[in-house]
Amino acid sequence: MVIRKKFLDVQYPKLLKFINAVSFLHIFLLWLALNLIFSFFYFFISLWPGHGLLFINGSSSFDFVGFLNALYFSFITSTGVGYGDIVPMGTSKFLTVVEVIMELVLYGILVSKLVGLKQEIMLKEIYTITFEENINRLRASMFLLRSDMSRFIDKIESKTLKKRELSDLSLQFYNFEKSMKDIARVICSRDKHGFLQKLDDFKLELIIDSLHRTFSRLIDFIEALDKHKISYKKTIINESVNSILNDLDKILSEKRLEKDTRIADRVEELRKIEKHLKKIDFKIEK
Repeated sequence: MVIRKKFLDVQYPKLLKFINAVSFLHIFLLWLALNLIFSFFYFFISLWPGHGLLFINGSSSFDFVGFLNALYFSFITSTGVGYGDIVPMGTSKFLTVVEVIMELVLYGILVSKLVGLKQEIMLKEIYTITFEENINRLRASMFLLRSDMSRFIDKIESKTLKKRELSDLSLQFYNFEKSMKDIARVICSRDKHGFLQKLDDFKLELIIDSLHRTFSRLIDFIEALDKHKISYKKTIINESVNSILNDLDKILSEKRLEKDTRIADRVEELRKIEKHLKKIDFKIEK
């Protein structure tokens, strides 16, 4: 049972990918090819007495008319009509069963594609909307984080920052960690089955720009804390910071970023910021 489950887990995605790749033209051409192939089978098997096709007006002839009759029988069999004017005998009965089974499978694929076509369009629209909302949500979370850090910096410079406000940093970095994981999943995801929507260059540029602004603001925030000798390492969770830097490293390692010249400068700045942050000891002070 375990081996069977593993086999299905491997083969089922391949089957879905194959059905998704087959077009209506391919199905139609395959249907014509099957009918033609079985026509030749019915025609040549008529050379064996008792194994060919029996006509209501006598046995079939081995000539062009006989081939047209075999072709007619093949198409009638594939459509499931069966007028009764031609009856298979002997081995032809077995060929008829095989043809019917193959044609039914082909019709099943055709019907599933026809039914799934509308669903595919609807799901694609829904997925596109959801994907757009997810991108906007990630950018909004980065914007809110920058706004919070700017607010902290203003209070630090004006010396109005309270200790209880500083304790909220753990929550901010926790949200930052979650957003970074989502961004890394969007940028670095690998679509093995062709079902996921690809992040276009414009949205990628927006996300990288948002990351660049956020990490630049993070550096300003840390420098403001250090400048005024405010202890913050009791609040910042070491695991969250390490996770954020790991996700940033994963994003910057994406080969796609190296090919996009429009964001090359911001990617390079992000690498410098990453190196700078890795030099800071974020271990929690006792």
